[in-house]
Amino acid sequence: MDDEESAGQLLKFLLKSYNLSLEDVLELQNKMRETDIIQKHIENFSTIWQGSNGRWYTYLPDESKKNHRKLIAKSTEEKLNKEIVAYYRKQSKEQIEKQITLAVFYSTWLKYKALHTEATSYIHRIDNDWYKYYVGTAIVDKPLCKLDKVTLDEWAHELIRTHSLTKTQYYNITVIMRQTLEYAIEKGIIEESPFAGVKVNKKLFKVVKKKPDATQVFLVDEQPKIEAEALQDFAESGYTACLGIALCFQLGARLGEMVALKWSDVGEEKPNHIHIQRMERKVHAEQPDGTWLWG
Repeated sequence: MDDEESAGQLLKFLLKSYNLSLEDVLELQNKMRETDIIQKHIENFSTIWQGSNGRWYTYLPDESKKNHRKLIAKSTEEKLNKEIVAYYRKQSKEQIEKQITLAVFYSTWLKYKALHTEATSYIHRIDNDWYKYYVGTAIVDKPLCKLDKVTLDEWAHELIRTHSLTKTQYYNITVIMRQTLEYAIEKGIIEESPFAGVKVNKKLFKVVKKKPDATQVFLVDEQPKIEAEALQDFAESGYTACLGIALCFQLGARLGEMVALKWSDVGEEKPNHIHIQRMERKVHAEQPDGTWLWG
C-alpha cells in the first residue's frame, strides 16, 4: 500500500468514524507531534548527525535527485528538526488533499455557500439535488484532482439523458459540480476546474411546452364556486386552512405571507385593512454529522 492510498484510507476513517469535518482532519494532521515525526524520519529514511563544522545534517526525500534524496543542513538541531517537521506535514497534507472527493468536500462547500445567502430555500433545493442526483453515483467518490474534462463531459450528458432534464434543471443541478470545483481551486486543492470546458449538446434538453393560460388561473365564474366549497368544508370540519383558501382569493397573498399573518396586522394602520408585512421561511441548521436539518 503506497502513501497516497494510506492517506485516502485515513481520511475516510476519520471522517466516518469520528464525524470529523474536512477542516478537522487537516487541523488534526497539522498537530501531529513533532517528536513522532522526527522519530519516524530517523527510523524510515535518514539519520540526523552533527558535522565537524558544528552544523546539523540529514537527508529529505527529493524525487528530482538521482538518488531520490537531498542533503539539508542547519546551524542548530532545533532548526533542522523544524525543517524536517515542515516537510512531512506538507507532504501529509498534500496526500490527504489528493484523496478529497466530491462526497467528502460537499458539506464543506455547502456550509460556505450558506454563509453567502439568506435564501435558505435555495440551500434546501441544492441539498435535495445532492441526494437525488449525486449520492450513490460513482462520480462523487472520484478524487477531485483526478476528475478530467472527458469524465465530466460523459457524466453531464449521461445526467441529461438519464433524467430527461430541461435546460433549467440541468444548470440548477450542476451548480454543485461547478461551484465545488471552483471552491476547491480557492482552497488550493486543485489548480483549475475541468468542468469549465464541458459543453453540452443543447439538443438533448427536454423541451417544456408552455401550459395554456386557462390551466394556470382561475376563471371569474370558478372563484365563487371554490370559495363556497372551502367555506362549506370549514363548516363541516372546522379546519381553518379552508378559510385560508377563501382569504387567498381576496388578498392575492402568497402562502408564506398568509400563514405569517397576525391579528395585530388587521386594522393596524387603517380600519378594514390587512397589513401584509412578513413571510414564513424555512431555516436550516447543520448537524454534527454534516447533514442539514430543515424546518
